Amino acid sequence: SLQRNHLESTIFYVLLIKQFPHSQGDLSNMKVAKKIFGFLFTSETLRSLDKDSLKSSCVNLGTTLMKDKQSDIDANDLFVELKFLQNFMPKENIGPVEILNFLKRHDCFPNA
Repeated sequence: SLQRNHLESTIFYVLLIKQFPHSQGDLSNMKVAKKIFGFLFTSETLRSLDKDSLKSSCVNLGTTLMKDKQSDIDANDLFVELKFLQNFMPKENIGPVEILNFLKRHDCFPNA
């Protein structure tokens, strides 16, 4: 349901903020967190991105998580996996917990 997806997304934002305290900028602001991580939290949002928007979102995430000129993620690898995942995910809109469970079940997206 939409309410559950919203609650799950909010919980994930809070967890991400706590997980990446070294990231540039102020992630304590939920709007900033949503701008950086929001493309990852519903299958509908992820599927809605065209190639350029997805690439830009992955690069932005990689840059945000950069410390001492090294990123916690490889934006190019993430982009390739998410591009494939866009067509591989179930067609119904699922939230962040369901997406993570889906990834875990298939165990073929090490960067996503």
